[in-house]
Amino acid sequence: MELPRTISWLFAMAAFFLKCTESLGTWSYRGPESPDTWAHHYPDCAGHKQSPVNIVPKQTVFDAGLADLTINYEPNVLAKLENNGHSIQASFLTGKSNISGGGLPSRFQTAQLHFHWGSENLRGSEHQINGRKYPMEIHIVHYNAEKYPNASTAMKKPDGLAVLGILVELQANDNPVLNSITDMLETIRYKGDTRLCRALV
Repeated sequence: MELPRTISWLFAMAAFFLKCTESLGTWSYRGPESPDTWAHHYPDCAGHKQSPVNIVPKQTVFDAGLADLTINYEPNVLAKLENNGHSIQASFLTGKSNISGGGLPSRFQTAQLHFHWGSENLRGSEHQINGRKYPMEIHIVHYNAEKYPNASTAMKKPDGLAVLGILVELQANDNPVLNSITDMLETIRYKGDTRLCRALV
């Protein structure tokens, strides 16, 4: 699979609490291992706050009581960029970038970001809007830093993670915001390859 270089930010969806992890066995977004079958194989995937999510704007309910989502990202954070065999992941090694508000119970510190893309330019995102998939989706994973010591501990708890999903559209020109990562993709072509970089947050 080749990660498209010509991408742009389209839409920041929301913060989602997640429990299921992508490292579990055989799964897919379509076919015989599609999300409809996950709960049969993995009981943790049988909850009501599950991924993937199809956002239908006409069915959403506005909550005036929610505070604004506050994003405090530091520039040029040192990160380890890794090809883990199914995605490219940037694990943050320095900094205290975080999000708060927007319905989150406390401050959530940034742990890593990773990408979801497909073999077809129109079907890479995990989540959808009105049933439409996007070419790619970026997940910025945060953990509840006021309650848990690290992301590994937090991911085992229902209130441990908040993931900001960003749906991505193709465009003719490269996005300079993502260049710190896309410029290094050639150096991590194979599973297990790693490289240090200065990342987005």
